[in-house]
Amino acid sequence: MRVLPPIAILLLGISAASGTSCLAQVQTQSPDPIPDSPAPQLRDDLVPYAAMGSAVADSIQLSSARWSGEQFEAFLTGIRASHNGRGYPLDERAQRMFEEINERQREAQTSPYSPNSQQSRVRDYMAHARAGLRMRQTESGLLFRVMVKGEGPRPRPNDTVVINISAKGPDGVSELPQLAATQLHVRVGSLFPGLAEGLQLMALGAKAKFIMPPELTFGDGKWPDGVDRGTPIWINVELVDILPP
Repeated sequence: MRVLPPIAILLLGISAASGTSCLAQVQTQSPDPIPDSPAPQLRDDLVPYAAMGSAVADSIQLSSARWSGEQFEAFLTGIRASHNGRGYPLDERAQRMFEEINERQREAQTSPYSPNSQQSRVRDYMAHARAGLRMRQTESGLLFRVMVKGEGPRPRPNDTVVINISAKGPDGVSELPQLAATQLHVRVGSLFPGLAEGLQLMALGAKAKFIMPPELTFGDGKWPDGVDRGTPIWINVELVDILPP
């Protein structure tokens, strides 16, 4: 087997959680509540914008405000107005609402019963991505969609594979060239957990898209420069060849 290229050496690391070698280890109750409905299906290129909107809503804990449908529509009207350069002035009532939101955030951060805010954001992000991109999810939390099925066998942990790989940040747009490689020869079992699992779902010649939560990539270990710690990573993989041990 040929020597791993520089990109592979850069990406190879140790997962602090597992100790295994791994590669590259987003008021009161109202009588008229906002209807609860599944996330709408969006074109692939629009999903990052929806995820950004969800992240903003999550960051201010919008769901805990328990606005009515009419109040929520007024909120969206303000966003549209600001987008068109004609935003509404921030009066005393709006300032009080901001203060209430800030107080809820402080309480959430100090409460021993609240989930970790970062973990909560990642969980919400993965749920929105799964619905918006119509992806499947494994028990570990890996999101995947096979773009080209391929034919033949699937790799096993001890197999060496030849793969083409590219990666993007949680916005689904920002390229992560430090996590990309072409014709990379590597043993499946030496990859970080999410990629090792994902490859074993692919047949020879397949192409697949994955969205991996942080615990399936770098976890608590060292993250490469230019990759935001604790964020999901989008990874596209082409399984070029499988070389048995």
